Amino acid sequence: MDAAEGERLVAAADRSSEAYSFAENYVAHPHVRLIRQAIEAGELGRISLIEADYLHGRSRTMSRADR
Repeated sequence: MDAAEGERLVAAADRSSEAYSFAENYVAHPHVRLIRQAIEAGELGRISLIEADYLHGRSRTMSRADR
């Protein structure tokens, strides 16, 4: 999303009688990119379900070996 899209989103939310909530998107986090690369490379076989929990701060505490 760029700045113009963000401004349009805020304006639309202001005009609406509904609540608006934004959830942070984690697709750029290193651990998410790593698992995506493994899936795309076929390293994990056929994936039918992925379930995960977000552990706040984990990206900053991962060792280089974990990345």
